[in-house]
Amino acid sequence: MGIKTSFKFNYKAGNIESGPIMVMLHGYGSHENDLFGFAPELPDHFTIYSLRAPIPMGFGGHCWYQIDFEATESENRSDDKQAKASRDLIIEFLEEVKNHHGGERKVFLMGFSQGCILSYAVAFSRPDLVDKVLALSGYIHTPILPEKTKYEALKHIEFYVAHGALDPVLPVEWARKSVAFLEANKINHQYREYPIGHGIDAAGFHDLKKFLE
Repeated sequence: MGIKTSFKFNYKAGNIESGPIMVMLHGYGSHENDLFGFAPELPDHFTIYSLRAPIPMGFGGHCWYQIDFEATESENRSDDKQAKASRDLIIEFLEEVKNHHGGERKVFLMGFSQGCILSYAVAFSRPDLVDKVLALSGYIHTPILPEKTKYEALKHIEFYVAHGALDPVLPVEWARKSVAFLEANKINHQYREYPIGHGIDAAGFHDLKKFLE
């Protein structure tokens, strides 16, 4: 396909060359086949890339950065150096995708859990590369955002935020705090909570598709 990247990824071509490009970022310990399972249910005119995170964990799993699961606060649990490196790799990939497909096509990020955290970081770092963010079961991790964010540059981005109210992995309070951050900075968003744990249920996926359509 002419894209130079260090990522392994799954790919689905859209049936309309001018359609949006969806880039999927999986969660901790997963792989490129995870969110790609949604591809057949998404609009046919979407071109889809589902990336594999760069850090292998064994047993076929990968992550964007290592996590300290003993930490109880979101600010203290992440290897931020690794997270920033992954953020920058994703930005390079988006630049290459834009160059390959033409700069006029809209780019959507769909991130789950750790992939959601990276989606926020990429959008805040390079808003010129992103048009919509599907932020699923994650939160805004401020240490990997730019030191000086130009919030006016994010006005065109739509953030669709969804979280399980019973999430035992990433507490829903972290997502609510992120929504408050979006509200305080007047960033376009909508928020949904579902009576589930760390995942996406049928109702949540229905709402997600409705947002995209």
